Amino acid sequence: MTIPYDDALSRDFGVGINQANTDYRALHGTDIPYDPGMISVMSQRCAWDYYDGGLSFPVSRDKHLDEYRDQYGLPHVGPTPIPPGPFQPAPHFWRANMCGARVPNLPPVDGGAADPSLVLSWFYDRYSASDRARIRDTWRARNLTHVLLSWPDSRAYGQSIAQFKATCQELIANGFYPCVMLSSKDHDAPDVNSIVNGLIPVLSELVGLVPMFCIGWELSLWLTPTQVDQLIRRLCPLCLAQPGTLTYVHFQQGYPSFQQDGGTVADFWNPYVGLLTGLLYQKLIDQNDAQFLDSLKDCLERFGGGWGMVLGFDFVGLELTAMYQFDGSVSEAEGNRIGQLAINAPKVNSVGVMGSGNGL
Repeated sequence: MTIPYDDALSRDFGVGINQANTDYRALHGTDIPYDPGMISVMSQRCAWDYYDGGLSFPVSRDKHLDEYRDQYGLPHVGPTPIPPGPFQPAPHFWRANMCGARVPNLPPVDGGAADPSLVLSWFYDRYSASDRARIRDTWRARNLTHVLLSWPDSRAYGQSIAQFKATCQELIANGFYPCVMLSSKDHDAPDVNSIVNGLIPVLSELVGLVPMFCIGWELSLWLTPTQVDQLIRRLCPLCLAQPGTLTYVHFQQGYPSFQQDGGTVADFWNPYVGLLTGLLYQKLIDQNDAQFLDSLKDCLERFGGGWGMVLGFDFVGLELTAMYQFDGSVSEAEGNRIGQLAINAPKVNSVGVMGSGNGL
């Protein structure tokens, strides 16, 4: 392919090269040894990814500028905010791998698995631009479309709202649908007011950009049913200010709902018509195949309109083998098999497991 010359793009890449030299001089008191051949190669790679590789120019530029900076021990420039285009709603299926895909030769990251090749999707922003590009390539090669992120984990890692927004923009620009976890037992106090007040500035930046939100990780482990109800009723309207946004909840292993004592699954879900899109389900980790299918049958009977439950909520098999994939006792292939087992579970009134977040 002949790459068309674009003076503006070449100049923009050149600015990045000059900034790298400035940063190097500040550290070492001398300029980077001039190598026009290497600069030309990097510039051509940047143009190639932009014109033929499907990347936006800012993403392609930062990817290859970071490769250049790597050679001289300079910190990465990080993702450049990409102006959002029209809101892109997520389709009603889920095809992701939150903890299971492996990318060879990744560096270890804080909180990651002992095997550094294992990618936890919500740690995506802990990698360099070039490594993020390889992670995306791996996901894309597996036909994955959804990426689970976690604002509380990124916040705890030191990411600003602007940086987190840029991460979401980068994924969207590359054709992925990020779903953002909004709260966590590990990083948030069990206080509704403090959670909501902390999220208002976050949602003001993400709503209208991010197509999917989840109220929080394993809500039933660290909040009461009343607190979960309050969070749903206060956060979902903020998320739904952008029509077409999807909103989910996530509970501990085996929980399809988190109702008040003495209540039913229907008692939990029916009041949230128009507020919640559905459930990101977590499998009981030690269930065998038969036990897992029995649990899914019980859940789908309800989500399919049985036992007094309103029809119309999504059921996603989000977290199926993550714990065992993290410790290395379950392979990606086995995670994929269990994900497919869930998707193939018999439907009830056309309601089935919409997709898997932990392997297909």
